[in-house]
Amino acid sequence: MLPKQIKEKKNYEECYNVTNLYFPQYIHELKGIAEGADVSFEKLFLIHMDEIIMINNAEKESYNENDARHFESSTVLGISNDTKILGYNVDVLKETTKYYYIVNAHIVPDEKERGGYFEAREEIWTSLTYAGMLSGYMGGFNYHGLAYTVNTVYSDTFKQTKIKIPRVFLTRALLASKDDIDEIEDILKNFDVGTADAFIVLFGFINENNTLYSIEVTPNDNDKSTTLRMSYKENYFYANRLMNTLNFEELKNLLKTSNERNTKYTKFFQDNSVISFENVKRMLGIADFHKCQIYRDYENDPMNTMITVIFDFNEKTWTIWTKNPALMPSILKLSLEIHKIY
Repeated sequence: MLPKQIKEKKNYEECYNVTNLYFPQYIHELKGIAEGADVSFEKLFLIHMDEIIMINNAEKESYNENDARHFESSTVLGISNDTKILGYNVDVLKETTKYYYIVNAHIVPDEKERGGYFEAREEIWTSLTYAGMLSGYMGGFNYHGLAYTVNTVYSDTFKQTKIKIPRVFLTRALLASKDDIDEIEDILKNFDVGTADAFIVLFGFINENNTLYSIEVTPNDNDKSTTLRMSYKENYFYANRLMNTLNFEELKNLLKTSNERNTKYTKFFQDNSVISFENVKRMLGIADFHKCQIYRDYENDPMNTMITVIFDFNEKTWTIWTKNPALMPSILKLSLEIHKIY
């Protein structure tokens, strides 16, 4: 083996071992996906490792930051007197815009899935899911009343001295979480190991009025944990950049597009001050023939909007568009109220 191959194999084995220690049930789940799709488990696990492989194996001068960008999104949280909304666009590489599923699951773990630090439990949830990946990273909602989405944050230079757990496994565990802030924080902190890469979770509870939350999750190489910054939001916009966390160097190319999307959001709500389902839908559909538009279908943009989603907590609905939501009707509306079926 060449030195680089030895390093890659070592990183893979460290990442697999620590992930299996905490989340054996989701390793088992991923092996089932691999078997059903007739692809190797190793290949799927490498996809879940995402930035861990690219950043930790690359020399600084050879690291191509554009290779790291697979998932982006624009997310708006809004609360007014009679409205509580969480809406977002999911942006992916143009070639992959058709590769997703809606998964509705009721999981009862068997003995092979037990024994992890995050104890396996019965789960009932609905989630958008990238092909070949665990559910949870595109967000979803569960039987306990948690509804959430995820904003990816890309690191510019962060290299780990100790391999940690891929963020996709942490967001998969959120689908099993109760509607409880303490449990959500425990999942995201992942004590004694922590997250391998940065992301933001935007969420609310279906049975709680007038509160939405954001948690910025970043690796912390000074100890074995994860740094969290939590905020309570009334009206806010995220576009793949940290808003409350310091001392984490983000991908510079992405910061430019994030700032431009944020400027468009700010201008829209200066002109349309009322938070409503219709205004959030219109804002997520802003397309002005520019590569930094919020609804991304610009010809020369390597990322395109795959899907638009709005959680309406007052109406308790989950609405989905596969075309620009400002121009086209939705294709699906589901109730957020999941009833347990025995």
